[in-house]
Amino acid sequence: MNKKAQFFIITALIIATITISFGTVYNQAKVQEKEDVKTYEITEELHSEIQQAYDNGVLTKLSPYEIQQNIQKLAKYYASQNPDSNFAIFFGNQTNLKEIYTNQGEIAESKEVFPTASPSQDKFKVCINFNNQETPAPIHKKCDIEREFTLKKEQSVYIVVRKKVKNEEVVIER
Repeated sequence: MNKKAQFFIITALIIATITISFGTVYNQAKVQEKEDVKTYEITEELHSEIQQAYDNGVLTKLSPYEIQQNIQKLAKYYASQNPDSNFAIFFGNQTNLKEIYTNQGEIAESKEVFPTASPSQDKFKVCINFNNQETPAPIHKKCDIEREFTLKKEQSVYIVVRKKVKNEEVVIER
């Protein structure tokens, strides 16, 4: 009789466990990656790629035009992969600084930022207007983004990424 009681107790425990497990509700929340984190990752990746292309061009003694073409190819690729982002890319040194803009997947022609920059100048300000892509040296007009960068004697690469998400704007510079 003792074994019959053990059997019924074990059976009752198994049935109670199954009943409780059916009654348990599992809540799951799907967490999406924040847009500013994605923008930061794009900025880091783009900066690394452009820095490598620039360094490779300098080390293999490519002409400045060829280096610029390689950077434009990278910018065009990233612009096509991220059509909702705008990029402003500045590269060069104190005597030869160029800029490239992308706006909603379209790439603008690159141009010099300061054709007459003095070699003693160690900072430069940019006024970034992604619609008309102007960067006047003295900032007199309204800018989408205004930034100041330290200019190195050797090669420099600076990137500003702007991404609009609904009513929010994420801007990251590197």
